[in-house]
Amino acid sequence: MHKNYKQLMVLSLAAMGVLAAGCGETKYSDDILEEYKCLKGEGKWIDGECKCKNGDWNDATMKCEQIKCSTTDTRCEDNVYYKCEETGFVSETKKPIDGKQYICKQELGWIEGCSDVLQCTSAPHATMDCVEDVCIVVSCEGNWSINSNKTACECSGDFVIDDSECIENKCSNDEHKCNDNRVMICTDGEWIIEKSCEDNETCNEETFACDPNEVETCDEDGAMRCSSDTTQIETCMEGVWKGEDCENDLCVMIDDGPVCAECENDDTRCVVEDGVSLFSECANYRWEAAKACLEVDSEKQVCDANPGKSCVNVMKLLKCPEEGTVACQDVYGQEYAVICEDGVVTEASGICEDGQVCYVPEGGCTTPD
Repeated sequence: MHKNYKQLMVLSLAAMGVLAAGCGETKYSDDILEEYKCLKGEGKWIDGECKCKNGDWNDATMKCEQIKCSTTDTRCEDNVYYKCEETGFVSETKKPIDGKQYICKQELGWIEGCSDVLQCTSAPHATMDCVEDVCIVVSCEGNWSINSNKTACECSGDFVIDDSECIENKCSNDEHKCNDNRVMICTDGEWIIEKSCEDNETCNEETFACDPNEVETCDEDGAMRCSSDTTQIETCMEGVWKGEDCENDLCVMIDDGPVCAECENDDTRCVVEDGVSLFSECANYRWEAAKACLEVDSEKQVCDANPGKSCVNVMKLLKCPEEGTVACQDVYGQEYAVICEDGVVTEASGICEDGQVCYVPEGGCTTPD
Protein backbone atom coordinates (compact mmCIF):
# COMPACT_ATOMS: atom_id res chain seq x y z
CA MET A 1 0.00 0.00 0.00
CA HIS A 2 1.37 3.43 -0.87
CA LYS A 3 2.64 5.36 2.13
CA ASN A 4 0.51 8.46 1.54
CA TYR A 5 -2.63 6.37 1.05
CA LYS A 6 -2.02 4.58 4.34
CA GLN A 7 -1.47 7.89 6.12
CA LEU A 8 -4.69 9.34 4.71
CA MET A 9 -6.61 6.21 5.71
CA VAL A 10 -5.31 6.27 9.30
CA LEU A 11 -6.00 9.97 9.68
CA SER A 12 -9.55 9.54 8.36
CA LEU A 13 -10.24 6.50 10.56
CA ALA A 14 -8.92 8.27 13.64
CA ALA A 15 -11.10 11.31 13.00
CA MET A 16 -14.15 9.11 12.35
CA GLY A 17 -13.42 7.17 15.51
CA VAL A 18 -13.48 10.32 17.62
CA LEU A 19 -16.73 11.49 16.03
CA ALA A 20 -18.30 8.09 16.54
CA ALA A 21 -17.27 8.09 20.18
CA GLY A 22 -19.14 11.36 20.61
CA CYS A 23 -22.31 9.61 19.40
CA GLY A 24 -21.98 6.88 22.01
CA GLU A 25 -20.44 4.32 19.63
CA THR A 26 -17.16 2.39 20.06
CA LYS A 27 -13.87 4.22 19.46
CA TYR A 28 -11.31 2.94 17.03
CA SER A 29 -8.37 1.05 18.54
CA ASP A 30 -5.56 2.76 20.42
CA ASP A 31 -3.19 1.60 17.65
CA ILE A 32 -5.02 3.77 15.11
CA LEU A 33 -4.89 6.78 17.42
CA GLU A 34 -1.17 6.14 18.02
CA GLU A 35 -0.52 6.18 14.24
CA TYR A 36 -2.71 9.26 13.86
CA LYS A 37 -0.67 11.01 16.54
CA CYS A 38 2.62 10.32 14.76
CA LEU A 39 1.37 10.86 11.20
CA LYS A 40 -0.05 14.20 12.23
CA GLY A 41 3.43 15.21 13.30
CA GLU A 42 2.64 15.51 17.01
CA GLY A 43 4.64 12.47 18.12
CA LYS A 44 7.68 10.27 17.51
CA TRP A 45 8.05 6.51 17.38
CA ILE A 46 10.11 5.00 20.22
CA ASP A 47 10.39 1.20 20.58
CA GLY A 48 7.23 0.73 18.52
CA GLU A 49 5.24 3.30 20.51
CA CYS A 50 4.33 6.80 19.45
CA LYS A 51 5.27 9.32 22.14
CA CYS A 52 4.72 13.07 22.17
CA LYS A 53 7.67 15.21 21.16
CA ASN A 54 6.62 17.74 23.77
CA GLY A 55 4.26 17.14 26.69
CA ASP A 56 1.44 14.60 26.84
CA TRP A 57 -1.22 13.51 24.36
CA ASN A 58 -4.65 15.07 24.94
CA ASP A 59 -7.50 12.97 23.51
CA ALA A 60 -9.88 15.93 23.70
CA THR A 61 -7.79 18.25 21.52
CA MET A 62 -5.99 15.50 19.57
CA LYS A 63 -2.73 17.33 20.28
CA CYS A 64 0.42 17.00 22.33
CA GLU A 65 0.30 19.62 25.06
CA GLN A 66 3.49 21.66 25.57
CA ILE A 67 5.76 20.72 28.46
CA LYS A 68 5.67 23.31 31.21
CA CYS A 69 8.09 22.84 34.07
CA SER A 70 8.38 24.59 37.40
CA THR A 71 11.59 25.35 39.28
CA THR A 72 11.00 22.29 41.48
CA ASP A 73 10.77 19.82 38.55
CA THR A 74 13.69 17.39 38.13
CA ARG A 75 14.36 14.16 36.28
CA CYS A 76 17.21 11.69 35.68
CA GLU A 77 18.20 10.00 32.41
CA ASP A 78 21.36 7.94 31.78
CA ASN A 79 22.88 9.28 35.02
CA VAL A 80 22.38 12.86 33.87
CA TYR A 81 20.40 15.16 36.16
CA TYR A 82 17.87 17.57 34.64
CA LYS A 83 16.44 20.54 36.51
CA CYS A 84 13.98 23.16 35.34
CA GLU A 85 15.27 26.65 34.63
CA GLU A 86 13.78 29.60 32.73
CA THR A 87 14.71 28.11 29.33
CA GLY A 88 13.40 24.63 30.22
CA PHE A 89 15.22 21.54 31.47
CA VAL A 90 19.00 21.88 31.83
CA SER A 91 21.24 18.82 32.19
CA GLU A 92 24.09 18.36 34.66
CA THR A 93 26.55 15.62 35.54
CA LYS A 94 28.38 15.06 38.81
CA LYS A 95 32.06 14.17 39.15
CA PRO A 96 33.26 11.73 41.83
CA ILE A 97 34.01 13.48 45.14
CA ASP A 98 36.73 12.04 47.39
CA GLY A 99 36.58 8.86 45.35
CA LYS A 100 32.80 8.53 45.80
CA GLN A 101 30.66 7.97 42.71
CA TYR A 102 27.21 9.54 42.55
CA ILE A 103 24.12 8.24 40.75
CA CYS A 104 21.08 10.25 39.70
CA LYS A 105 17.75 8.87 40.93
CA GLN A 106 14.35 10.28 40.05
CA GLU A 107 12.95 12.52 42.85
CA LEU A 108 15.98 11.73 45.05
CA GLY A 109 18.61 13.64 43.04
CA TRP A 110 22.29 12.74 43.36
CA ILE A 111 22.80 9.74 45.66
CA GLU A 112 26.08 8.13 46.65
CA GLY A 113 26.71 5.10 44.42
CA CYS A 114 27.83 1.68 45.63
CA SER A 115 28.23 -2.00 44.82
CA ASP A 116 28.40 -3.04 48.48
CA VAL A 117 27.05 -1.55 51.73
CA LEU A 118 30.64 -1.28 53.01
CA GLN A 119 31.19 1.51 50.47
CA CYS A 120 28.40 3.64 51.95
CA THR A 121 29.26 6.63 54.14
CA SER A 122 27.55 6.22 57.51
CA ALA A 123 24.93 8.73 58.68
CA PRO A 124 24.05 9.55 62.33
CA HIS A 125 21.28 7.38 63.84
CA ALA A 126 20.92 5.54 60.51
CA THR A 127 21.29 2.03 59.13
CA MET A 128 22.57 2.21 55.55
CA ASP A 129 22.22 -0.31 52.73
CA CYS A 130 23.26 -0.56 49.10
CA VAL A 131 19.99 -0.79 47.11
CA GLU A 132 19.93 -0.67 43.30
CA ASP A 133 23.53 0.61 43.25
CA VAL A 134 22.91 3.58 45.60
CA CYS A 135 23.45 4.14 49.32
CA ILE A 136 20.19 4.85 51.13
CA VAL A 137 18.96 4.88 54.72
CA VAL A 138 16.76 1.86 55.37
CA SER A 139 16.00 2.47 59.06
CA CYS A 140 16.60 4.98 61.86
CA GLU A 141 17.09 4.41 65.56
CA GLY A 142 14.60 5.49 68.22
CA ASN A 143 12.29 8.33 67.23
CA TRP A 144 14.38 9.42 64.25
CA SER A 145 12.76 9.07 60.80
CA ILE A 146 14.10 8.77 57.24
CA ASN A 147 14.27 12.06 55.32
CA SER A 148 12.64 12.61 51.92
CA ASN A 149 15.63 11.62 49.75
CA LYS A 150 16.62 8.68 52.00
CA THR A 151 20.11 10.01 52.74
CA ALA A 152 19.80 10.82 56.46
CA CYS A 153 17.65 10.54 59.59
CA GLU A 154 15.68 13.53 60.83
CA CYS A 155 13.65 14.42 63.90
CA SER A 156 10.23 15.65 62.82
CA GLY A 157 6.49 15.34 63.32
CA ASP A 158 5.56 14.86 66.99
CA PHE A 159 9.23 14.77 68.04
CA VAL A 160 11.84 17.45 68.75
CA ILE A 161 15.61 17.51 69.27
CA ASP A 162 16.65 18.05 72.87
CA ASP A 163 20.34 17.79 73.79
CA SER A 164 21.02 15.93 70.50
CA GLU A 165 18.25 13.41 71.26
CA CYS A 166 14.96 13.03 69.36
CA ILE A 167 12.27 12.99 72.04
CA GLU A 168 8.49 13.14 72.12
CA ASN A 169 7.23 16.70 71.93
CA LYS A 170 5.61 16.96 75.39
CA CYS A 171 5.99 19.79 77.89
CA SER A 172 4.50 21.55 80.94
CA ASN A 173 2.22 24.55 80.52
CA ASP A 174 3.98 27.94 80.31
CA GLU A 175 7.38 26.25 79.88
CA HIS A 176 9.68 28.07 77.44
CA LYS A 177 12.51 27.07 75.12
CA CYS A 178 14.38 28.24 72.02
CA ASN A 179 14.00 26.33 68.76
CA ASP A 180 15.23 27.40 65.30
CA ASN A 181 15.70 30.99 66.59
CA ARG A 182 12.13 31.12 67.84
CA VAL A 183 10.77 31.49 71.38
CA MET A 184 8.47 28.53 72.07
CA ILE A 185 5.88 28.25 74.86
CA CYS A 186 4.11 25.12 76.05
CA THR A 187 0.32 25.26 75.83
CA ASP A 188 -1.87 22.26 76.70
CA GLY A 189 1.15 19.96 76.52
CA GLU A 190 2.27 21.15 73.07
CA TRP A 191 4.98 23.56 71.95
CA ILE A 192 3.73 26.56 69.99
CA ILE A 193 5.59 29.61 68.64
CA GLU A 194 5.38 32.58 70.97
CA LYS A 195 7.74 34.79 68.99
CA SER A 196 10.10 34.52 66.01
CA CYS A 197 13.39 36.37 66.38
CA GLU A 198 14.53 38.69 63.59
CA ASP A 199 17.59 37.95 61.43
CA ASN A 200 19.66 40.32 63.55
CA GLU A 201 18.48 38.71 66.80
CA THR A 202 19.17 35.45 68.63
CA CYS A 203 16.88 33.54 70.98
CA ASN A 204 18.41 33.63 74.49
CA GLU A 205 18.42 30.11 75.99
CA GLU A 206 18.24 31.52 79.55
CA THR A 207 15.86 34.47 79.32
CA PHE A 208 13.90 33.27 76.25
CA ALA A 209 14.06 36.76 74.79
CA CYS A 210 15.23 37.81 71.34
CA ASP A 211 18.57 39.50 72.03
CA PRO A 212 20.27 41.71 69.42
CA ASN A 213 23.18 39.98 67.71
CA GLU A 214 26.66 41.17 68.42
CA VAL A 215 27.79 43.20 65.41
CA GLU A 216 31.18 42.17 64.02
CA THR A 217 33.07 45.22 62.87
CA CYS A 218 35.53 45.48 59.98
CA ASP A 219 38.17 48.00 58.91
CA GLU A 220 38.31 47.88 55.10
CA ASP A 221 35.10 48.89 53.31
CA GLY A 222 34.55 46.73 50.23
CA ALA A 223 36.42 43.73 51.64
CA MET A 224 34.59 40.44 51.05
CA ARG A 225 34.57 36.99 52.67
CA CYS A 226 32.40 33.91 53.19
CA SER A 227 30.27 33.80 56.32
CA SER A 228 31.28 31.38 59.07
CA ASP A 229 28.50 28.96 58.03
CA THR A 230 29.50 29.38 54.33
CA THR A 231 25.94 30.25 53.27
CA GLN A 232 26.56 33.96 52.53
CA ILE A 233 29.00 36.34 50.91
CA GLU A 234 29.77 39.05 53.44
CA THR A 235 30.90 42.56 52.46
CA CYS A 236 32.42 45.18 54.73
CA MET A 237 30.11 48.20 54.54
CA GLU A 238 30.51 51.25 56.77
CA GLY A 239 32.61 49.24 59.19
CA VAL A 240 30.15 46.34 59.57
CA TRP A 241 30.01 42.95 57.85
CA LYS A 242 26.77 42.56 55.90
CA GLY A 243 25.77 39.27 54.27
CA GLU A 244 23.96 38.25 51.07
CA ASP A 245 22.55 34.72 50.81
CA CYS A 246 23.95 32.27 48.25
CA GLU A 247 21.24 30.60 46.18
CA ASN A 248 22.78 27.15 46.71
CA ASP A 249 23.75 27.92 50.35
CA LEU A 250 27.45 27.50 49.59
CA CYS A 251 30.06 30.25 49.52
CA VAL A 252 33.61 29.29 48.50
CA MET A 253 36.85 31.25 48.38
CA ILE A 254 38.77 31.38 45.09
CA ASP A 255 41.76 33.44 43.98
CA ASP A 256 39.50 36.37 43.05
CA GLY A 257 37.64 36.25 46.37
CA PRO A 258 34.38 34.66 47.58
CA VAL A 259 31.77 33.37 45.13
CA CYS A 260 28.45 31.58 45.49
CA ALA A 261 29.06 28.08 44.16
CA GLU A 262 26.87 27.14 41.19
CA CYS A 263 28.45 23.73 40.59
CA GLU A 264 31.32 21.38 41.44
CA ASN A 265 34.56 22.03 39.55
CA ASP A 266 34.89 19.96 36.33
CA ASP A 267 31.15 19.22 36.23
CA THR A 268 29.61 19.58 32.77
CA ARG A 269 26.15 20.40 31.50
CA CYS A 270 24.27 20.72 28.22
CA VAL A 271 21.76 23.38 27.26
CA VAL A 272 19.70 23.63 24.07
CA GLU A 273 18.74 27.13 22.96
CA ASP A 274 16.89 27.81 19.70
CA GLY A 275 17.75 24.30 18.51
CA VAL A 276 21.51 24.81 19.07
CA SER A 277 23.32 22.38 21.34
CA LEU A 278 25.53 24.19 23.88
CA PHE A 279 28.21 22.79 26.19
CA SER A 280 29.45 24.31 29.44
CA GLU A 281 32.06 23.35 32.06
CA CYS A 282 32.28 24.28 35.73
CA ALA A 283 35.43 26.18 36.72
CA ASN A 284 36.03 28.02 39.99
CA TYR A 285 32.59 26.79 41.06
CA ARG A 286 30.85 28.81 38.33
CA TRP A 287 29.40 27.74 34.97
CA GLU A 288 31.58 29.06 32.16
CA ALA A 289 30.03 30.67 29.09
CA ALA A 290 28.30 28.03 26.99
CA LYS A 291 30.04 26.98 23.77
CA ALA A 292 28.03 26.06 20.68
CA CYS A 293 28.67 22.65 19.15
CA LEU A 294 29.56 23.38 15.51
CA GLU A 295 29.75 21.03 12.53
CA VAL A 296 33.04 19.20 11.92
CA ASP A 297 33.71 17.97 8.37
CA SER A 298 30.00 18.54 7.61
CA GLU A 299 29.07 16.20 10.48
CA LYS A 300 26.62 17.53 13.09
CA GLN A 301 28.06 17.83 16.61
CA VAL A 302 25.95 17.82 19.79
CA CYS A 303 26.67 18.27 23.46
CA ASP A 304 27.33 15.16 25.56
CA ALA A 305 27.22 15.96 29.29
CA ASN A 306 28.89 12.73 30.37
CA PRO A 307 32.09 13.37 32.37
CA GLY A 308 35.15 14.13 30.28
CA LYS A 309 33.24 14.87 27.09
CA SER A 310 32.02 17.99 25.35
CA CYS A 311 30.84 18.20 21.73
CA VAL A 312 30.69 14.85 19.93
CA ASN A 313 29.49 13.52 16.60
CA VAL A 314 25.78 12.92 16.98
CA MET A 315 26.10 9.48 15.38
CA LYS A 316 28.02 8.32 18.46
CA LEU A 317 25.00 9.04 20.65
CA LEU A 318 22.50 7.12 18.54
CA LYS A 319 21.51 3.73 19.94
CA CYS A 320 20.05 0.67 18.25
CA PRO A 321 16.73 -0.70 19.55
CA GLU A 322 16.72 -3.91 21.58
CA GLU A 323 14.46 -5.42 18.91
CA GLY A 324 14.25 -4.60 15.24
CA THR A 325 16.48 -2.50 13.00
CA VAL A 326 14.69 0.87 12.97
CA ALA A 327 14.07 3.29 15.83
CA CYS A 328 13.46 6.95 16.57
CA GLN A 329 15.65 8.80 19.05
CA ASP A 330 15.51 12.30 20.45
CA VAL A 331 18.94 13.90 20.93
CA TYR A 332 18.59 17.15 22.88
CA GLY A 333 15.35 18.15 21.17
CA GLN A 334 16.22 16.99 17.64
CA GLU A 335 14.66 13.83 16.22
CA TYR A 336 16.75 11.20 14.42
CA ALA A 337 15.78 8.11 12.47
CA VAL A 338 18.11 5.31 13.64
CA ILE A 339 18.73 2.50 11.16
CA CYS A 340 20.80 -0.46 12.36
CA GLU A 341 22.41 -3.54 10.89
CA ASP A 342 23.62 -6.36 13.14
CA GLY A 343 23.19 -4.10 16.16
CA VAL A 344 25.34 -1.31 14.71
CA VAL A 345 24.07 2.16 13.71
CA THR A 346 24.52 2.61 9.94
CA GLU A 347 25.26 5.73 7.92
CA ALA A 348 21.70 5.54 6.61
CA SER A 349 20.60 7.03 9.95
CA GLY A 350 19.96 10.73 9.90
CA ILE A 351 18.22 13.80 11.17
CA CYS A 352 14.57 14.42 10.40
CA GLU A 353 14.39 17.74 8.60
CA ASP A 354 11.83 20.47 9.30
CA GLY A 355 8.33 19.24 8.54
CA GLN A 356 9.32 15.57 8.83
CA VAL A 357 8.61 13.06 11.57
CA CYS A 358 10.31 9.81 12.43
CA TYR A 359 7.98 6.92 11.63
CA VAL A 360 9.26 3.46 12.54
CA PRO A 361 6.98 1.34 10.33
CA GLU A 362 8.09 3.35 7.30
CA GLY A 363 11.78 2.98 8.14
CA GLY A 364 12.89 6.53 8.82
CA CYS A 365 11.75 10.12 8.35
CA THR A 366 8.55 10.88 6.49
CA THR A 367 6.48 13.97 5.68
CA PRO A 368 2.92 13.72 7.05
CA ASP A 369 0.07 14.84 4.82
